[in-house]
Amino acid sequence: MSHEDEQKKHAMAVAMATAAAADAAMAAARAAATVVRLTASAAATNEKSSAIKEAAAIKIQSVFRSHLARKALNALKGLVKLQALVRGHLVRKQATATLRCMQALITAQARVRAQKIRMVEESKPTSQRQSPHRRSTQDHRIRHAYHVSFS
Repeated sequence: MSHEDEQKKHAMAVAMATAAAADAAMAAARAAATVVRLTASAAATNEKSSAIKEAAAIKIQSVFRSHLARKALNALKGLVKLQALVRGHLVRKQATATLRCMQALITAQARVRAQKIRMVEESKPTSQRQSPHRRSTQDHRIRHAYHVSFS
């Protein structure tokens, strides 16, 4: 599987996880709004309720609200984890691109240095030039040091 296909699959998984977390957060928000609406209407119509029923209703509502709050918090935690995962992936991708650019610069610098050395060697009179064997050894050393192929 190519790297591009792998990235597409990862992006789809991230999108699906984000959508699922958003759906869970929306469901929790709707449930909380319904509880608030029911609580308000129940308090207005049940003014004649006994103290025991009212206390029980308050207890049920507080437990339900805490349940919704926990659910919303877990959804948010999931989103934060997802966000961290995506950011980490993007940072690694950017670091890789930066390292590739640096490698390209190093390679270009090595080629320029080698070209300058060649030009200096060619501009020397024949009597001052090094023997071809020594020159090829130097070229090999430079080529090995910078991983550059001279052409």
